[in-house]
Amino acid sequence: MTEDISEMTPEELAARKAAVKDTRRCPYCDEELAVVDLGESPFNDWDAPEAWFCVNETCGYRVMSRRVMEAQGIPGGSYRFIYIPARDWCGPIADVRASLLQGHPKG
Repeated sequence: MTEDISEMTPEELAARKAAVKDTRRCPYCDEELAVVDLGESPFNDWDAPEAWFCVNETCGYRVMSRRVMEAQGIPGGSYRFIYIPARDWCGPIADVRASLLQGHPKG
């Protein structure tokens, strides 16, 4: 489901974000969030065992962020919604696409 997030009131969005820990649904598109085990690794600095991500390719938040990134000269970039239950925190996480890496060989 894709929603026009510009039609959502700030109060409605705040209520949806506050409910994520109970609903496990993206506050922007209402799709179920994917649970990812972050595990321990020397390659990340996550201080939580798991995170919940919106993987909906047509989520209004992701679509809007893609437009913002393109307007800033970063084609192919976008953000996804993430919720970290251990912190009761939600926010954006970069969604790096292979197209961003084209023309940037390893140094």
